[in-house]
Amino acid sequence: MFSRKDYSYVAETVTKAGAIAVILGYAQMPAVRMATIVDQYAGPGSG
Repeated sequence: MFSRKDYSYVAETVTKAGAIAVILGYAQMPAVRMATIVDQYAGPGSG
């Protein structure tokens, strides 16, 4: 699995341009089904 350090360059580049960077972590297929991935982000507060 990747860590924050692996993607910090993305956030740095985006925020320097004045935007907000959000990098989400989630389970990956084929270890889980698509419904599991959707449920990871469609939980409480998503609507």
